[in-house]
Amino acid sequence: KKFFRKINNIIIGKVKTILKNGIIICLQNSNVACFLKNNEKILTEIYRVGAKIKIYLVAIDTKRKKFYLNVSRACNGMLYALLHKEIPEISTGKVIVKKIARIPGIRAKIIVQSTTEYIEPIGSCVGINAIRIKKISEELNNEKIDIVLWDKNPIKFLLNIISPTTVASITFCNEKKT
Repeated sequence: KKFFRKINNIIIGKVKTILKNGIIICLQNSNVACFLKNNEKILTEIYRVGAKIKIYLVAIDTKRKKFYLNVSRACNGMLYALLHKEIPEISTGKVIVKKIARIPGIRAKIIVQSTTEYIEPIGSCVGINAIRIKKISEELNNEKIDIVLWDKNPIKFLLNIISPTTVASITFCNEKKT
């Protein structure tokens, strides 16, 4: 029952067994084990028996005889939880994560917005000498993480997304598609 309050949070465990279809993980400070399916793993990661691992508790399935912990390292929630933990401006609500798009273990784009004009959201997320974002990236097997400033103007927002690329021209088509 103590795990119900840990839903949508990171939990820590140790790799117990590596199977063809996933990994069995023994959770820290408990006698509970969970199963990390292959499709919820970061495919570029190499797992070792006995290694400490952070996983994201997505949900708890109570429909079976025993509780089943649904865990992931590949979901956007894992990245959001790491951002929330490592970046105080996000955990206090001064910077809002609008959207996360990622290819786990390869690349992520995080759209951010400040709730106050006194906070620069990209700098807050990256940190001095990129220490904050590096720590998150290392936890996700050196996933490349781009922080993008959200803008209500779609052209400015698009330029923010594709930055530092230089754009010669942008054409928007307003044709209705059926």
